[in-house]
Amino acid sequence: MTDIETGIAGHRRALAAVLEDPDEGQWDTPSLCAGWRVREVVAHSTMPLAPT
Repeated sequence: MTDIETGIAGHRRALAAVLEDPDEGQWDTPSLCAGWRVREVVAHSTMPLAPT
């Protein structure tokens, strides 16, 4: 792995750890993106990671 790939992998693991077990209220918390809840931001941010 290159340094960039290693950094990206670490970032993805950290994101997965944060998103591992939020409760329903946390998913519905308004985000800093106007009109978006946490769930929409997470969906938008992780779409490129979805298998095709």
